[in-house]
Amino acid sequence: MKHKKRHFDLTYKLLILIGGLFLVVTLFNVAFKDNDKTAITPVVMTDIMIGVEVSYNDTVLGVINTKTDQTYVLEEAFSSLSLQLGYSADINVTFKEVTSENLTYTDNEEIISKITDSYMDYQSSLKQEAVKLSIDDMELILSSRDDVKVVLEKALEQMINSTHPVDVEVKLANNEIEEIQFTEDELGVKNCETELCSINMIEEINFENMLVFESEIQEVDDAVDFITKLKDKPVSYEVVSGDVPSTIAEKNNMRLSSLYDLNPGLEDNETSLQIGEDLIITVAEPEMSIEVVERIVYDVAIPKSYTYTSDPNEYMGTNETINYGADGVKEITATITKINGIEIDRVVESEVVVKEPISAVISKGLKALPSKGATGTFISPLTEYNITSYFGPRWNASHRGIDMAANYGSSVRASDGGVVTISGWHSSYGYLVEIDHGNGIRTRYAHNSKLLVSVGDYVSQYQEIAKVGSTGNSTGPHVHFEIIINGSVVNPLDYIQ
Repeated sequence: MKHKKRHFDLTYKLLILIGGLFLVVTLFNVAFKDNDKTAITPVVMTDIMIGVEVSYNDTVLGVINTKTDQTYVLEEAFSSLSLQLGYSADINVTFKEVTSENLTYTDNEEIISKITDSYMDYQSSLKQEAVKLSIDDMELILSSRDDVKVVLEKALEQMINSTHPVDVEVKLANNEIEEIQFTEDELGVKNCETELCSINMIEEINFENMLVFESEIQEVDDAVDFITKLKDKPVSYEVVSGDVPSTIAEKNNMRLSSLYDLNPGLEDNETSLQIGEDLIITVAEPEMSIEVVERIVYDVAIPKSYTYTSDPNEYMGTNETINYGADGVKEITATITKINGIEIDRVVESEVVVKEPISAVISKGLKALPSKGATGTFISPLTEYNITSYFGPRWNASHRGIDMAANYGSSVRASDGGVVTISGWHSSYGYLVEIDHGNGIRTRYAHNSKLLVSVGDYVSQYQEIAKVGSTGNSTGPHVHFEIIINGSVVNPLDYIQ
């Protein structure tokens, strides 16, 4: 019995040993076929590594560890590029899971840097050479330096040709304007009163080569239009006497609401405007400002002088022109500086007298005025005049007096003595004097430039009461003279002696 048990134990151990050997062989050997031959090769088991391969435009940039890193890398690269470019970038990045016995992982920050560099390199490969033209803070992208030259020349010609027909040539040196040359059209010079001396640009202008996308390049004509088109620009305005917000807006071709928008608080405090206070207004100006210096020749009048003589036979206030004289003429040559067509400086270079003035001779009455008060007779309010409109029907209406044309500033005399009842502005009459002569008789003198009497003054016949003008509803210097009797107008020519 003991012998059989020992034999069983031996058999059991032998089976365990054979099973163990079979397991070892199974684990450490593999059978494979090569053509018609079969071989068994030992394989040693190792750890398998897993990662995420990152590529841009089919170029492998590296391997990161997990899909969690994949999300981080993509978000950070997108954020970095958007910050650099100023717009959302379309990143063509692909991710693929890979396994290998030996993977080398790339740091996340290095992968982000490689993605952004690859994107920028690829975008640069799509760009082409161009030239950036800068006019102060304004920038234009043009295809070449030749286009820069053409744009500047066309813009200058367009801005100047309203007054000077010119051909402009701009010479470029390095990245700046070396010189601006111009040739005036011969016909333009003959028809123009001025001679162009120089053209200068106010703003700082330079240009530089750069790489840009084709879509960023502007056409020459579009660039010229952009430079020369008037745009509203804010400037400072100093308040002067008589200014209120509405007149400031009107003077500067602005809407009142726009003036309020540019000056917060003005609408609520417009009555407290102070002379000398600064406000912001808008002025229409082009992007590029040009300074033009021109020489101009023009004539100006030399005012005639006045010589006075005395006439003891005429009443005081009665002035008679003996010789009207004449203004002289002088020819002036001046240099004028303009910016965008607005004159900012004028320097007179020479003056030549072409015609000497001739002095006017005026006789002044010395005879004492008659006593104040009405005489019952009427004299002409002017010593020298032409009647341009008579009493009665005129222009489908009735003319209430006569119009007596005379030189501006001539003396207006009282047709008879009396009391001044009106002296001031009187609607369509302009500056008016009315005199009450008593007995229901009044006279009126209208359109004066200056009044010499006041309401309540007693005046004598022949006394100077005003100066000839053209105020009110008037087409030239004259006196509108009326005689009113008991409320009804009468023809003055029937009464003037």
